[in-house]
Order: sequence, then C-alpha cells, then structure tokens
Amino acid sequence: MKIAGGYDGGRLTPYVVRLDHLDIMGLLDGHPRVLDWYNRLKSRSSFQKAIVDWENREYLTLMKKQGRENWTKIRQLAIR
Repeated sequence: MKIAGGYDGGRLTPYVVRLDHLDIMGLLDGHPRVLDWYNRLKSRSSFQKAIVDWENREYLTLMKKQGRENWTKIRQLAIR
C-alpha cells in the first residue's frame, strides 16, 4: 500500500504502529496523508491478523502510560 510521496507503507507500518501504541500519534499531526493511510490500514483484516491479534494488552497499557507521561519531552525533541 503506497502512501504520501510514494513511500511503501509496509516499511513504515511498524514505526507508525509503535507511535500509536505509545499514544504519541500527535507527532504526525502535520502529516494528514500518513494519518489517513494508517487509519485505512487499521481497518483491514490483514492488520487485525498481523498486528492486533498478537498484541499484549498489559504491555500496551504500560506503553500508552509511558508515552502519555513523556509526551511533552517527546514533542520538544521532535520540534528541534
């Protein structure tokens, strides 16, 4: 699946999924086509089978907590 700029989404998928798991998708606010691509990707049954079915809920809860607690620092690093 191609996304903005012709990038191969398969190569970007694990990175964007990690941003989502950390609840720091705000890093992509200036990239609406990437967000649109990711939302379409999440709706696919293959995403469910390849990603969601393998997720560890307890680990994701911890990841989201850490992402939220560190969002200000992360955002500041991304702005630099």
